[in-house]
Amino acid sequence: MSAIALIRSLIDCLYNVTAILQNPAERGAAYRRSGLRRVLNDLEDDRQAYAGQPEWEEWIEKRKAAVELLIRMSGFTMDRVMKQSYWQTLGTYLGAKQPGGGLSDHQRFLKTFTHLEWRQYSALSHGAFEAFAGQLGSLPVGAYYMTDFFPQEMRPKIDETFERFLSTHIGRAATVLLSILTEIQAYCKFEGANISQRLLKVWAALLPLFEAREVYDLRYAQLMKDSGIAREN
Repeated sequence: MSAIALIRSLIDCLYNVTAILQNPAERGAAYRRSGLRRVLNDLEDDRQAYAGQPEWEEWIEKRKAAVELLIRMSGFTMDRVMKQSYWQTLGTYLGAKQPGGGLSDHQRFLKTFTHLEWRQYSALSHGAFEAFAGQLGSLPVGAYYMTDFFPQEMRPKIDETFERFLSTHIGRAATVLLSILTEIQAYCKFEGANISQRLLKVWAALLPLFEAREVYDLRYAQLMKDSGIAREN
């Protein structure tokens, strides 16, 4: 059950991958510098919080030295890392208006993963009430965490729905993972191992799932044609 919440992490990975692949040389470096800056700022917070405690100060200095080495190995300077703006989270990115207002095509695509059934993964990951509250027509995800709180007569009904529940969420997880793999193949065009053909076969297997069909029609049918993954006969 705990693995269900990880679908939200897959969605975040899809956002990061698609954002970086828009301009890998620039955005990939920005993503890395942002992470390094956060680590250094966290270490500085620890340094101030535990000042005067030799064990903590020694640990912080060792950790900072390791991060500074990684910065040099990455070809960055400390000044450039500290001036890097933080990488936007998915929520922040979706709330950022484009010049002239509105959303970009990329934002509209990713917004799909914050609507309807996809929204519950964020709620579940953050322990929000809606993950445990009732939903029209189906049991809430949180019901499976708290079966012992339900009346005895309701518990068999929860058990009966579990296989359908599991297959639904496995299908959604597979959809997001397949989306990530398709994005990478569309950009990198790896040869060998029949990667493109295998991606097409998995998409075909998942398309009966509504959520898979939705994102396929919205983005991947055209992306796979444009990138040559799906060559028209």
